[in-house]
Amino acid sequence: MLQPPPEGTTLIDQAMQNKSTPIHVAFVSNRKYFHFVLIAVTSLLHYHRNGNLVIHLIHTDLNEEDFSRLLLLQEKTPFDFIPHQLDVKKFAHDFGNSTPILWRLAIPELIPDVERLIYLDCDLVLCDDIEKLWSIDLQGKIMGAIGDRVGRKVDIPGIDPLRYFNSGVMIWDLQKMREEKTMEKWQEVFRRHNSCLPMPDQTLLNLVHLDDCLLLPQNWNLHNSIYRNPPLEGMYSVEETIEAIRHPGIVHFTGHHKPWLLCKFTHHPYAFLFWHFALQAPISWKLKAKLLLKRLITGRMHEPKVRLAWGKGDIKRKWD
Repeated sequence: MLQPPPEGTTLIDQAMQNKSTPIHVAFVSNRKYFHFVLIAVTSLLHYHRNGNLVIHLIHTDLNEEDFSRLLLLQEKTPFDFIPHQLDVKKFAHDFGNSTPILWRLAIPELIPDVERLIYLDCDLVLCDDIEKLWSIDLQGKIMGAIGDRVGRKVDIPGIDPLRYFNSGVMIWDLQKMREEKTMEKWQEVFRRHNSCLPMPDQTLLNLVHLDDCLLLPQNWNLHNSIYRNPPLEGMYSVEETIEAIRHPGIVHFTGHHKPWLLCKFTHHPYAFLFWHFALQAPISWKLKAKLLLKRLITGRMHEPKVRLAWGKGDIKRKWD
């Protein structure tokens, strides 16, 4: 059970006092997707065991019983855990919409005392130490993210396909966001464009931060399209793409071919890492059995039809 902090301090204060250089990582979830958070955190802790992680969870309907499952992971690796409950009615009032994919936009307001943070989607797993991502210098930019070729399909003025980024893994300079009243900008732009925004949170962030986002190496968000398509010329080179595929830091299961859907064949070359960490995570045995069945029935990866400069031989199979 979560223990309240000493009188006059917050959970964030307590975490900061316990760590000389804390790494703040945030997830967003409700009960329906919470098991994915447990799998992602299991992988996160496997590669980072320094004890200076502060895991923030933005949620709407989770309770102490749910949190206790996450805290079971402290038995293997110490970390601080801080839940933040989102007021959905207030969020809907501020943005004019309350779809869950937008909830990450509440982070600057819900976590006011943190200067820098890594945001992670829950449909991913780590395969390297998060501290390597944390240590990247944003060079004065308000955020850092990984480029996504899907931007070439977004026909909205102000979107640059060569700068379009994926919102599943981001480093945020929260202090700069607060100083520049970024949430107010998000609300204004969303209300103006919400009827024509594909992938609404991602495209909104691209509209607002077109020139204020540092494109990070692809290995920190190796999503499906990176392996299955040639790189977008001018965004990443073939050499950079091969390096990312050979040495991934985070693998992200975007698209419709998820490694947990029985009716879809596997498209991600590192789906086996999802199944690996799922079996270690504090999720139900019923779900673990379903995932094993998925791997048996439709777990064989389908190679892309186009000829690329890389292939199965570039997939890393042995891990330190």
